[in-house]
Amino acid sequence: MSKNDEFQLILPCAPNEFGSFIAGLLGKPRETKGRVSGAFDITSKDISNFYHLINQRITQQNRGNLVHLSITVIYDNGTAVTHNNPNDFESHYPISATIPLEVILSFTYLIHFNGSLQPEKQEIDIVLSTNRDRGASHWTHSGVCHYSVKHTDSSWAADIANIIKSHAETLIDVPGPVRQRVNESFETIFRLGVSLIYVAVAIWWGFTAFDAIHAAETFNDALAFVTSSIATLITVGVIYSLSYEYIIHFLMLSKSSFICLVDKDFTSKDKTRIKEGRRWISYAATWAINIICGVVASYLFTKF
Repeated sequence: MSKNDEFQLILPCAPNEFGSFIAGLLGKPRETKGRVSGAFDITSKDISNFYHLINQRITQQNRGNLVHLSITVIYDNGTAVTHNNPNDFESHYPISATIPLEVILSFTYLIHFNGSLQPEKQEIDIVLSTNRDRGASHWTHSGVCHYSVKHTDSSWAADIANIIKSHAETLIDVPGPVRQRVNESFETIFRLGVSLIYVAVAIWWGFTAFDAIHAAETFNDALAFVTSSIATLITVGVIYSLSYEYIIHFLMLSKSSFICLVDKDFTSKDKTRIKEGRRWISYAATWAINIICGVVASYLFTKF
C-alpha cells in the first residue's frame, strides 16, 4: 500500500452521487413518537429482543445497514454503562451494588428505500424507565417505555413504531381505561373524596348543633357547646389533611417496575415487593383511622 493509500474513506455511492448521499444524511428528518405506560418486570433478554425484532424487520424488508448501536444502562448511584452490542450488554455484571433504573437503546441505520437513489439515515431511540419523573407520574405504577423514530419514510417509521409498541405491550402491564382515568385524576379524586366526607360530617354536626343550642339552658352552655364543636371540626380537618399528605407524599401506592439484569437485581426486586405489601397495609390502616376518628368525633360531639 502506498503512502497516499494509507488512509481511505469508502462511501456507498458513486462520486457523481456524493452530493445526494450527504443530503440524505444531513437532511432534516421527521419524527414519530410514542409511549407505553404501566408496571413492568423485564430482563436483559427482553431488552435485547427490541434489537433483534427491529434488525430482523429491516434486514428482511429493506436494504439497510446498522451503522451505530448503543445500549446504555443508568444505575441508581448516578453511573451509566454503554454497550455497543447485545452480547456485551447481556454478559455485563456490575461490580458495585447498583440497581438499574433505566435502559436507553439507540440505533442508526442507513436504509436504501425503493425509489431512493441513495441510502438515508434513520434513527431509533427507545427508553425503558422505572423512574416516575420520566412522565409516568401515575399512582398505580411507575414504569414507562418511550420511543422515537426519526425518519425520511413515514410508512417505514409507522411499521418500526408498531414493532416497538407491540413488544413493549407484551412486557408492560398496561392499565385498562378505568385505571388509566384514575391514574390521570387520582389526586383530584382523592382530595374531592376527603372533602366530601369532611363536608358531610360538618353538615351533620351543624344540624345537631342547631338543635343542641336551642336546647341549652343558658347562653354559656350554648357558647361552650359551639366552641367545643368548632375545635372538634378543626381537629378532624387536620387529621384528614395530614392523612392526605401522608398518602400522597410518603406511601405513593404505585406498583413498582423492575429492570433485572443480574441476580442481585432479582433479590432487590423481592425486597421491594415485600415493602410494597406493607405500604398497602399502611394505606388501609390510614383510611380505617380516618373513619374511626370521624365516628369518635361524632360520638363525643353528641355526648358533650
